[in-house]
Amino acid sequence: GDYTLTAGNNSATVNLTVNVPPQLLDSNTVVINKNESESVLLECIADANPKPSFLWFHNGALFSGAKSEEHKAFREDILTIPGNLGVTTRVSITDLKKRDGG
Repeated sequence: GDYTLTAGNNSATVNLTVNVPPQLLDSNTVVINKNESESVLLECIADANPKPSFLWFHNGALFSGAKSEEHKAFREDILTIPGNLGVTTRVSITDLKKRDGG
C-alpha cells in the first residue's frame, strides 16, 4: 500500500509491497489411477506475491511433454493472501502410456 509523509508544503509517497513465498493450496495430483490411452489433467493452485512460476517434474526429471497453462484461480476460500486470486497451473496428458505412470 501507499504511505505518504507530509512536512509543511512537501510530501513524499512510498509504496510498500510485501513479498510472500509460494504456497500450494489445492491439488488433485495426490493419487490418480488411469488406464493406458486415457487422458489426465493435473492441476495445482498456488498463492504468492509476486505471481509464482511453475515447473512440472516427472520422477525427478523436468517434465516438458505436456502443455502447462496458468490462469487466475477463483477459490478465495483457500487463498492465504487477502484480495489475491492465486494462480492455477494445469498439465494435460493425452493418450497415457505405461511410462507416464510413477
